[in-house]
Amino acid sequence: TPMQLYRAINLNACMTQLCKKMIYAVRLQGYEKARQLLRLRLNNMYKAYYSHNRGLAITPQIKQKCDLIYYQFPLYFLGILKHDAFKHANNIRVDIRASLHSALVIANINTITSFMIPQLYSIHNLKEENGQAIPHTLPLNISSIHDDGIYLINNGINFILRFGNQVNNTIISQ
Repeated sequence: TPMQLYRAINLNACMTQLCKKMIYAVRLQGYEKARQLLRLRLNNMYKAYYSHNRGLAITPQIKQKCDLIYYQFPLYFLGILKHDAFKHANNIRVDIRASLHSALVIANINTITSFMIPQLYSIHNLKEENGQAIPHTLPLNISSIHDDGIYLINNGINFILRFGNQVNNTIISQ
């Protein structure tokens, strides 16, 4: 039923599947055709979502989850389209692009999610949970980064450590 389908939606799994399909489409049809295919799939998903929701008695909780998922879909799609593995750009070396495609083909859901939408963690103000220091997750935007902070970025392949220009030396020495 539609209710069971809406409860079972896993955005990361959907995007992982689309990302892997995009790799094969690039190999078979080229970048521009693969990008058009991805845009067409996004449009079809939106049309299906809105046509299924008309006239259905959906609980507010399921509607909220579906609205969140379909709000986030464009962010994931942009993440795929702007990623070096799928950009139609001549400044990306062939060996780099091939290594990205190879990594994505065998990657799991969490790795591909980090690949398409990198994660930003605040290291300078760790939270203590069950005796362990846990980094605070931040939205990946410029307003989250300050000159007095230390941040870790996970892009699915690398961890990048960024020190602000005005980081206190006592924090660094810890």
